[in-house]
This record gives sequence, C-alpha cells and structure tokens, in this order.
Amino acid sequence: LALRVLCVPATSAPAERIFSKSGLLMTPHRSRLSTDTLSKLTFVKCNVTLTC
Repeated sequence: LALRVLCVPATSAPAERIFSKSGLLMTPHRSRLSTDTLSKLTFVKCNVTLTC
C-alpha cells in the first residue's frame, strides 16, 4: 500500500510536456494573457480528449 501511495515518478516527462504546451500557448500575439488564463488554457490543452 505504501508503495502505491508514496510512489514518485522516475522521470519528469509529464511535467516537461505541460511546460512545453504552455510555451506553445504563450506566443507574441498572446503576450497579454493573464497567468490565470494561461493556466486554464494549459489545463484544457493537456486534458481534452476528442471522441468524435
């Protein structure tokens, strides 16, 4: 049980993907995005799945 709860990922790849996607959203044309808006856009981009 402790191994399942206290397990730490061996890599930081998921976190690096999130930073990469945030960087793609923050372009010169979108330089006025607030941190809250950027955070929400990043969340949607990382969690949206198209089922169509």
